[in-house]
Amino acid sequence: MTPEAALRRAGSGRHGLRGLRLLHRLHAGPLKSSWLAGRGAERFVLRIDEPLAAGFAPDRGVEFAAWSAAAAAGIAPEPLLLWPGPPAVLVTRHAPGRAWRAAELALPGRIETLAGLLRRLHESRLPGQPLDLEASLDGYARRAGGRHARQLARAARRLMADCLQGPSTLCHHDPIPANVVGLRKPLLIDWEYAALGDPLFDLAVLLQHHRLPAALAGRLTRAYFGAAARVPVVRLTLARRLYDHVHCLWLLALAVAAPLTPAQQTQLATVTRRLNNKLE
Repeated sequence: MTPEAALRRAGSGRHGLRGLRLLHRLHAGPLKSSWLAGRGAERFVLRIDEPLAAGFAPDRGVEFAAWSAAAAAGIAPEPLLLWPGPPAVLVTRHAPGRAWRAAELALPGRIETLAGLLRRLHESRLPGQPLDLEASLDGYARRAGGRHARQLARAARRLMADCLQGPSTLCHHDPIPANVVGLRKPLLIDWEYAALGDPLFDLAVLLQHHRLPAALAGRLTRAYFGAAARVPVVRLTLARRLYDHVHCLWLLALAVAAPLTPAQQTQLATVTRRLNNKLE
């Protein structure tokens, strides 16, 4: 479906989305593409799944429900419309500002702000579906194929038993800087992996995706847990390693279906080195 056709369809329904016009593309990837749309001073985001998304993305209806709950809590921009597809089409309000960059987490107060946003999410006790990480691991390993992928999935399941032991609450599961928008009132976008899970895994994803240095990790945990609180260091370390397994499997599976971008190739090489060195 073209973005023009998606906007025409959105305008023909009862969702108050008549008169939207495309402004420019925001993102183009192997799994989804998004565009900025406008109507007067209002701004919206139109997201359309690519054919490959069906094999990688979780249930879009579950995502829409979690995103809606987060928006009601002031943690995400409001989602307005979902067509399950295929291809799935999502329309949300546009979050003011731009996406964060990894290097900006070192700026004064920045990672503390994100820690507070995640704590708000986890303490809000929002509804959601339980995380089925085992199913995702099995799916990635099956698509990647080969003995190495199966070994990674088995190792990840063992790590899950050791580290995902916290209270189950709605987690974003991909709170990397690129999924945080705005400064005055930062919001989380792209809720496709949101599910009920262990909040510690959100912290692990944030720490491990860009391999944040120890000083930033300390700032994050102090801001999230409190300066005097006891940080579950062992579980957090295991959760970070679990994320490496998940991320590596996802990249291996994607590489079978579509060429990796240069950034993804670098990520795969980096995470593979880490997994081959248990001391890192």
